[in-house]
Amino acid sequence: MRSTGRARHRVMALMTTLTMLAATMPMTSVIAAEEPTARAAPRVGRLFLDTNGADAYAQLDLRSGTLTPLPGSALSRRRGRDAWHGGATAAAFVRTDQYGSLAFLESRRFAQIGQVDLGAFAGSGDKPRFSPSVRVSPDGQLVLGYLWASQNSRQPRLFVKTLNGRGVDGDSPLDYDRAAYAAAADWLPDGRYVYLAGDQLVVAKPGAGIQQRLPLQLPAGIASTNAELRASPDGRRALLTLNTPLGRANFRSLYTVGLDDGVVRPLTRPSPEVVRMGVSLGVTGATWSPDGKWVAFLTRGVNSAMGAGSAMPMCQPVMAVPVDGSTWSVDYGRPGEFALPDPRSPGRPLVGCATNELNWLP
Repeated sequence: MRSTGRARHRVMALMTTLTMLAATMPMTSVIAAEEPTARAAPRVGRLFLDTNGADAYAQLDLRSGTLTPLPGSALSRRRGRDAWHGGATAAAFVRTDQYGSLAFLESRRFAQIGQVDLGAFAGSGDKPRFSPSVRVSPDGQLVLGYLWASQNSRQPRLFVKTLNGRGVDGDSPLDYDRAAYAAAADWLPDGRYVYLAGDQLVVAKPGAGIQQRLPLQLPAGIASTNAELRASPDGRRALLTLNTPLGRANFRSLYTVGLDDGVVRPLTRPSPEVVRMGVSLGVTGATWSPDGKWVAFLTRGVNSAMGAGSAMPMCQPVMAVPVDGSTWSVDYGRPGEFALPDPRSPGRPLVGCATNELNWLP
């Protein structure tokens, strides 16, 4: 009992320290001694995020520091924040309000170019539901995602539709648990799309069917279930967020996969200290840089043994790691060199909130 008490005391002390650090200093990644030292991430392009200084999803010019909030839905003023999704090559953002209706806003002026209004289903008890990662094609003409036909549907369908709702592809012909892969589909820059069908990496062309199928070559002990997928700007790779069980906890870590070979390679891992203390660390909201050489992301942590009350604050410094073949060790408790600087506040890290994904565009 004394040993258990000491262990619990150490865990509580660690979580208390981390919470204090969250409020007073940047929490970012730590590079193990044997790993190469990372260069600074480029301060170019526009980063879209929920951040301090804007009570909405916003565009931040990483060079000038200009912050431009995106227009929220009418429902967001009464019911809470909208969800936003973009893409490395997307011509428009998808805004999902608290009722599940979609609006499509082009990515420069944020003018609305289409919508899917679910208001007609109010009170029917049979409302359809979209996956949380519906995305617009590079030419701004098509929409990709998963759709549950009603509240009682167990499995969604993978769809491609025009912005005005005309069907192009009604579903994948493959047999897999669609609900477990509803966040694993994205557009490629040439107008095709890529998705996971179980442990298969599939490339399809709208209206023309499957073009390529590759088996995923996953690291030992890693499963593809509940993966998130973001295609790279050049369409040669995809970024995967996967469950990574280590020690007493499960982690969400980043991996890359080649679209030509299906080989899955680790990009981030939790630090040995986080693993030892059993603090589950989740990488979330990850996005490619415009040149495909960096990945930016946020982190969330919780000690599963101590319940939801031990969760880390929702807003954390935005981190960026180079995609150069290295695997980077991610920690909470120490300042590091991977925190993106805030162009509005010299010497301070840029803080983002895990209420929405990041999108890093030119």
